[in-house]
Amino acid sequence: LAGVGFALSYGVFRGRKRRRRTGLEALVGEFGQARGTVTPSKGKVFVQGEVWTAVTEATEEIAEGAVVIVTGVRGLALIVAPR
Repeated sequence: LAGVGFALSYGVFRGRKRRRRTGLEALVGEFGQARGTVTPSKGKVFVQGEVWTAVTEATEEIAEGAVVIVTGVRGLALIVAPR
């Protein structure tokens, strides 16, 4: 009985360490492409087969076609940085 309890608890704790595969948090760390100029106030990026609203925290703009990495999520907008 103790062995079964240990095996179940091991599986639960191991599963909690895994990276999320769904939801907005799963997009953090993904690479994409700018579908227009991305500024600190607006822009569009193509990530995981979808076009997302995006902003950048950098003071300079990200040019159209540039490769970007998702660094965070703010509401339904992705925060991106140039790669």
